[in-house]
Amino acid sequence: MGRGIILLAILQTLLVASTCNNLTTLNSTPTVQLKHYSDVLANRSSNPNLVYHIVPHTHDDAGWLKTFDEYYYGLKSDNFNIECVKCILNETYSILSSGKHRVFSYVEMSFFEKWYSNLTHERQQGVKDFVKNKQLFFPNAGWVMNDEACAYYEDIIEQFTLGHRFVYQEFNFTPSVGWSVDPFGHSSTHAHLLAQMGMNLAFFDRIHYSDQRKRRAENNTEFYWMPYEDFPEWGLVGRNNLLFYGGLSAEVGYQFKTISWASFDKKTNSPAQALYWLNDQADYYATDQVFFHIGSDFTFSKKGTELYEDIEKFVVEVNAVVENSTGVAILSAPDVYAEQWYLDYARYPNLRLTIKKDDFFPYADAQDGANYWTGYFSSRPTLKRKISESSWFLQTARKMAFGGGLVQALGQKAATLKAFWELSDRAINKLERALAIAQHHDAVTGTAKKHVNLDYIKMLNDGQKEAWEIMKLAGDSALASRLKPSAVSELKKLVSNAPSKNSEANRTLLKYFTCKDNTSSIECPFLTDTLSEISNTSLLLQIYNPGPNKYAAHRVKVPHSDIEGKFFFSDDFQLIFTRLRSSSRVIFRFCSCFPS
Repeated sequence: MGRGIILLAILQTLLVASTCNNLTTLNSTPTVQLKHYSDVLANRSSNPNLVYHIVPHTHDDAGWLKTFDEYYYGLKSDNFNIECVKCILNETYSILSSGKHRVFSYVEMSFFEKWYSNLTHERQQGVKDFVKNKQLFFPNAGWVMNDEACAYYEDIIEQFTLGHRFVYQEFNFTPSVGWSVDPFGHSSTHAHLLAQMGMNLAFFDRIHYSDQRKRRAENNTEFYWMPYEDFPEWGLVGRNNLLFYGGLSAEVGYQFKTISWASFDKKTNSPAQALYWLNDQADYYATDQVFFHIGSDFTFSKKGTELYEDIEKFVVEVNAVVENSTGVAILSAPDVYAEQWYLDYARYPNLRLTIKKDDFFPYADAQDGANYWTGYFSSRPTLKRKISESSWFLQTARKMAFGGGLVQALGQKAATLKAFWELSDRAINKLERALAIAQHHDAVTGTAKKHVNLDYIKMLNDGQKEAWEIMKLAGDSALASRLKPSAVSELKKLVSNAPSKNSEANRTLLKYFTCKDNTSSIECPFLTDTLSEISNTSLLLQIYNPGPNKYAAHRVKVPHSDIEGKFFFSDDFQLIFTRLRSSSRVIFRFCSCFPS
């Protein structure tokens, strides 16, 4: 029985892998002929009826029940529950290749960059053509869809920078809309950041159920989000999606086989009822633009082409309804909706929006009463601490790498400088990506499975390890520039003669170590072990302040009478030499004091 189960699991895995690999060669043929949205909207100015934006999309978690790589490769999937991002993107390529009218939106650049970088040059050019022809859009375009409650604002900016830099450099694409359909509540600070990034409209889903009901009753689901009155220009239009993403409900009156909410029955599909529902949605929003997004977690993993053809059929049937003299349905994207929204806003000068200044916290859904989603504010504290520590590590590594490279540049060591920059770019890039993934709304929140959280921590540890090597080399460069050549030679001799458990310790001028939180040195084994093993030893402390205040004071307490010290200062470094005159063990205590 055990062997049979193993064999079955292997067969299922091979089936999923085979399906995924074959997707790259699929050639989907549209079941119906449609025009590209731009052709449909070209003459709309003379006929300003409703526009029904039918938006195919997927939301792919960068870790949740499975790790990032497990989701990407479709591991631990079976034939009935396929969650494979690589498969989604392969099938999307096939779908868009088969019809220039077809449109798709993809959000998580961490997955997309991984997939794109492994394509052939010919297929990469094909992706660029999709973007150029306005078939492929990147709403939000962050490295992940970040959390808005636990994530630090600097880390949010970092993960957006990584994603936006990628889409701009590869596709000359500039994101224009925010897309936060899955985070558990929404922050006004996040909206403020989106506005400063050039976004002009923010889509979001999860808000308190009573707030959503009130907004629906008052036709106030679109509004101007202005977090700071002193900076009204740094605001944007907020739009709450009444239909939860992918949450196709019976009220729509239309089912799609691969994502139906119940037993699929094609006979129950009613284009007339769907049109009535779309027109009803128009009453809740400010303009003539109606938004209907079709997609959910890992949608298009399974039978994606079939689903897209069903969506095309839906568009055709809605347009064919006899009573449909009110508008036109198009295959669209959030960016297209935003563009048309502002055209409508300009067309109706008397249109006024309410102003919102605060957050959408806490989030509560209406299932089984008021379920408040607040536990994630403090859950998984170890992971939250690791993410915070990695953020500090990244900023410090960047500054030290820049300083070390600058020292070498001033020393006119071109070959050494080039090698240093290449090494530092690789190391810092690895930590950047790990930290960006950790901002995902199932990562920093602690809502992922335990093995997934451990995977996040491993990625952060690996990134820190490489960044630490760069910090040591940068520290050496800065130190060597301040010491005489004879002193540098003496330091090399001291380090090479000192016993070390680390085989790589002799790569640098000094033995580098960290003492977390400036606690007592008795909690820093590297320091205490060194002092206890070697008598009459010298201790050099090179203290670097990565903060903006270069006048911060660093104090080293040495409770011992047989100590002599010399102090050397500069704008950003403070060097302290101390020598032990006896063989007795000395415990140091480190303090950092910052002036108020």
